Amino acid sequence: MLLAKSETDADRYDKVGGDRTNVSVGIAAYNEAQNIGNLIQVIQDEIEKHDQIIVVSSGSTDRTSEIVLRYSQSDHRVKLVTERDRNGKSSAINRIFAEANGEMLLLVSADVLPESGSIETMIATMQSDPMIGVVSSRPLPVNSNNNLTGYLAHLYWRLHHETLSLLDATGQNTHGGEAILVRRGIVHSIPADCINDDAYIGVETVKKGFKVKYCPQARVKTKVPTTITELFAQRRRIIAGHMKVKEQTGLYPKVLTIMAFEDPSKLVKVVSNELRSNLRSTPRFLVAVYIEAVSTLLALFDRLSRRDNVIWRIAMSTKILER
Repeated sequence: MLLAKSETDADRYDKVGGDRTNVSVGIAAYNEAQNIGNLIQVIQDEIEKHDQIIVVSSGSTDRTSEIVLRYSQSDHRVKLVTERDRNGKSSAINRIFAEANGEMLLLVSADVLPESGSIETMIATMQSDPMIGVVSSRPLPVNSNNNLTGYLAHLYWRLHHETLSLLDATGQNTHGGEAILVRRGIVHSIPADCINDDAYIGVETVKKGFKVKYCPQARVKTKVPTTITELFAQRRRIIAGHMKVKEQTGLYPKVLTIMAFEDPSKLVKVVSNELRSNLRSTPRFLVAVYIEAVSTLLALFDRLSRRDNVIWRIAMSTKILER
């Protein structure tokens, strides 16, 4: 069902072709001292004087809060919100929703770096169509491609890109990524036990009659775990999160793992395109299939046993990025 476009709600929606409306940028951070300063600097360069940056430092025990506070003292747009205990990303995001005053809210993972111009590209994309409720970016791994985990890093995000491109072309996208832009008034909060916030927000947006638009020109640098142990743990958590979205919304997010059951024709198309373009990597691709299959079984066990994935062990090998 579409949100009502009454006069009382009109100020929630920016007019196509008008001046850029104000934007809030929300960052949920836990022990992100190695990257948070670089991330804030990138965002400062991209946003306008009337925008805001909200950082929720949730239970951080390193210098994360200190670094953000220093930026807030020299830039009124930066606001630090601290939580004494680590309550999970969903709790931090709900604090961001409560603090945000922008007509658009950009949710950015604390361990990524948007490339120059990406934020403005996402904003322009949303302003081009009042029925776009979410704009998602394209994550690009910075991992070296010279070893197995590096290959897997690039493979996972390459398949993500191909899947979202295919779904976007047919108006079926429901998924996000490491940075998503959300139109104000569509989603006000996420469940406390939400694991994949971008997937939940995407599904809820589509349920309300709006579109989730994939914007591959908006690129975000990210890092995938460099150890197999951390990679298994991350894939297990993400897949469990997708299952949780189904429980919370009644719909699965459209991702490659779920499409294996719901829309195998699209899965075959994406995988066959990948194998044709990287035929020599077939053995390593089969390793990725094995990791995904085992991670799916472990995620299913988590859901059946009610294992809590809301607060997860940090993959330390993903935390060092460069501007």
